[in-house]
Amino acid sequence: MGNGGTACPRGFQYTSDNNQEMLTIEELQDLLETIADDYRIETSRWSMDDVPQ
Repeated sequence: MGNGGTACPRGFQYTSDNNQEMLTIEELQDLLETIADDYRIETSRWSMDDVPQ
């Protein structure tokens, strides 16, 4: 694979019932907070508010 990844084995499937790495409520909250922060940074970075009209 060109991106450095590897192919999954034949028959591989990922479902929530076979997930061995469950997040705690705190981990999920931290993850969501990080995603929200990243989104705020990106939206402010591409804001048109400072572009002269």
